[in-house]
Amino acid sequence: MIRKTTRNLRSWLAALAVGAACIVQYHLAQFSTRFDTFYGDRGDARGFLSLCEHWYLALQGKVAVLSPEMFYPVRGTLAYSELVFGFGLFYSAARALGLEMFSALEAVVIVINFLNYLACFVLLYRVLQFRLLASIAASAFFAFNSPKFFQTGHLQLQFVLCLPIALGCVLLFVKHAESISRKRAFLLLALAGAALNVQMLTAFYMAWFLVLWSFLFLFLALCLPRSRRFILDLARRFWPSLIAATLVTLLLAVPFLAVYLPMLQTHPWYTFTNVSEMIPRWWSLLTMGHGNYLWGWLIPYVRPEPPPVAWGELTVGIGVVTSLVWLALTVYGIRILIRYGRRVAPSSLEGQVTAQASGERARAYKLFLGLTIVTTTLFYLLGMQYGDGFSPWKYVYKYFPGAGAVRAMSRYVIFLTLPISIAFGYALSRAAEWIERHGEGRRRVWLKFALAALAVFSVVEQFGVFKVGGTGFSKRAERAYLHAMAAKLPKDCTAFYVAARPDDKHNAFEYQYDAMLIANISRIPTLNGSSSQFPEEWFGLYDVKHVAYEEKVRAWIARHRLEGKVCRLELWPPVEAFDPKTPSPLDASDFFVRQHYKDFFEREPTAEELTHWLKMLDSCPRRDASCDRLHVSSSIFRAPEFAGRGAWLYRLYRTAAARPPTFDEFTSDMRRLRALAEGADEERARTAFAGEFAERLASAGATREGRALKAAAESREAVANFNNSALVFLHYVGYLRRAPEAGGEQAWTDFVNRGGDLRTLTNGFVNTAEYRQRFLKF
Repeated sequence: MIRKTTRNLRSWLAALAVGAACIVQYHLAQFSTRFDTFYGDRGDARGFLSLCEHWYLALQGKVAVLSPEMFYPVRGTLAYSELVFGFGLFYSAARALGLEMFSALEAVVIVINFLNYLACFVLLYRVLQFRLLASIAASAFFAFNSPKFFQTGHLQLQFVLCLPIALGCVLLFVKHAESISRKRAFLLLALAGAALNVQMLTAFYMAWFLVLWSFLFLFLALCLPRSRRFILDLARRFWPSLIAATLVTLLLAVPFLAVYLPMLQTHPWYTFTNVSEMIPRWWSLLTMGHGNYLWGWLIPYVRPEPPPVAWGELTVGIGVVTSLVWLALTVYGIRILIRYGRRVAPSSLEGQVTAQASGERARAYKLFLGLTIVTTTLFYLLGMQYGDGFSPWKYVYKYFPGAGAVRAMSRYVIFLTLPISIAFGYALSRAAEWIERHGEGRRRVWLKFALAALAVFSVVEQFGVFKVGGTGFSKRAERAYLHAMAAKLPKDCTAFYVAARPDDKHNAFEYQYDAMLIANISRIPTLNGSSSQFPEEWFGLYDVKHVAYEEKVRAWIARHRLEGKVCRLELWPPVEAFDPKTPSPLDASDFFVRQHYKDFFEREPTAEELTHWLKMLDSCPRRDASCDRLHVSSSIFRAPEFAGRGAWLYRLYRTAAARPPTFDEFTSDMRRLRALAEGADEERARTAFAGEFAERLASAGATREGRALKAAAESREAVANFNNSALVFLHYVGYLRRAPEAGGEQAWTDFVNRGGDLRTLTNGFVNTAEYRQRFLKF
């Protein structure tokens, strides 16, 4: 007994250790940046976060459950996207423990992926009783496979936790059918139905794929005499349990139907043209993402050029080892169906349990394994595109309920990794048993080593780094940006819409997700939003940079007769300008002006100067370039006390020393010029400084006196040759408080030489992360 307990403990410790190692690799971007990197790009992952935050607020009773604060004032907007209910529960618990939004979701995704692994391990190791190595390898494949990894930006696809739970409950029912009571049968089947509903309320695609796969499986099973007899025997014995569990499953489906049915009455589903963009081609089976460690190099050789628009969704390869094993398993599965499918024997569920009945059960179970393999392969074939764009999926789309709601159908591979992992685990277990029976001595050791290497390789070839679209974005910078934008909203707004400058580089969907998250933070609903479906006549608000955007906003406000103050929120500066740890003090106008005077003049502004600039900033209309922050910044910069004096000093160095000053030389000499100018005019101060400068040169062997140096620095030739480079130099030493780097200095000088305007140059420094980060307090 003690030995058995110790062996079980070791098995679980081994499984947990492998799962932990896989989690670190799967979430390497998070672990390697101390959890500052968030998943994917600034697209769907942030929209998913907004929905999770909505659940947290809804569970506290602060917002209506069915109406996230987007597309205001439309109600029932939760139905426009996946419900993410399961994530919402875990996320709300993390938020209740004190984690902020991004950290809460980051932690939940990691935990969910580990639970995916454990759920599959329990299914394989305890329910199906596969060998330890087989269970670990197959579970790791299920939880950390390449198709799911390269969909990390679509966080809802990481929730496959309920799939092995639902299937495990059904398998326990079948496995113990000889001895199980109707009550326990009902509990297991009802739990399977509950798991299916939670999966459907969280990530609809995975639940729908499970239903379709189960339908195909049952159809094939009923076509074969032995499996049909087995299923009908189960149904006759447990029909009350089946009916009761079905009713419970349908009852639990009511919330899902209540959310989506009203929307479906007014919004059409996807057309097959939309769906066909994401139907895998033959080359899809060989693509595992650019970042895959072993097979990323294959993509340029197999993917057509130019690549399809949605080629990222078509990255569905599962690895060479697993693919080859699956081909062999498909042949094996077909042989099982041919060998066992046609024979009919007396029921194994009625009467006395005999050796004959036990053998019949074993044959039936093997037949179900063959059905699992063949159904999965059939599903693969149904979902592929052949020849000139033809796909059997067209008939699934047309005839199977709910298929019209599935656009990215290539994601079916993520679901299929569950039946694949079952068959793969079975194959590894059988191979281990064969080695135990036929291997001897050193040969057995080498065979075990080869099998272990094969199992490890099948998992390792799923691994990679997410290079497409980058590995993620800084959640600290994102948090600072969103809170700064939310702080701009007046408290008396009844709703708001976002606006962006035409020269900003972000995509339309990024602004929509900005709006959703700002609405979560501010608790002020937004007219904006993004999802897989949209309210009627809303889509004109999607492109916030469109010339007719403001007109569309006004039409939306008029159409819905919105009352109260609908605020316009300009999203500026962009997220790249925000400090990655906290909003910059520069966001406050008072600090902004005072810091300019400290940087340029090494003094505080006078009361009159400060009042002048603050009044200009506070009264500046939106989009008015004659009084905004860039105008104020460049105006203070151009003051003779800094730009005039600094440019003269720069020209003096270039003409006298044939080089620009260092940062330390510049700051020291500017202080000396200011000191000389006190009590004297600028001209006398420069003459005196040029004399002192000449004496410095004389000590180095030069013979030119001060007046000659001053004249050279003020000549037309010096002004023509050096003024533009002086302008760039002064931006570096003034804003960034450092000497310029060669590449950046040359690029900005070329820009000014081509006639580039001062406003763009100033913007290139004021709204950079480096400038804003100068004022951090560590």
